[in-house]
Amino acid sequence: MKKILVQKIKEIIEKEGWNQTKAALLLNIDQPKISQIKHNKTQGFSLERLLSFLTKLHFGMDLAKTHHEIELSPNEIKLVINNNINLNNNSTEDSNIDGCH
Repeated sequence: MKKILVQKIKEIIEKEGWNQTKAALLLNIDQPKISQIKHNKTQGFSLERLLSFLTKLHFGMDLAKTHHEIELSPNEIKLVINNNINLNNNSTEDSNIDGCH
């Protein structure tokens, strides 16, 4: 699952044409972490952190399609869905704090 998320993050960065410095700034991480993503390395990234990166990049996953492609167990699907919902709720709360909607 983490490999797929890292690959998707890498694809978004490449599609947008961002260099590693800009991508690091947008994701609020250091440039060496972007280098890891560019080389499809998942070590040091939790599932939750990768999902938060996708949320920051405004990427929505089709979890039903993903489930069939990577054959997640029902419990793993629940974990991903719950984490994605929590991340989205946190983003909404953060924007409300800043006065943005």
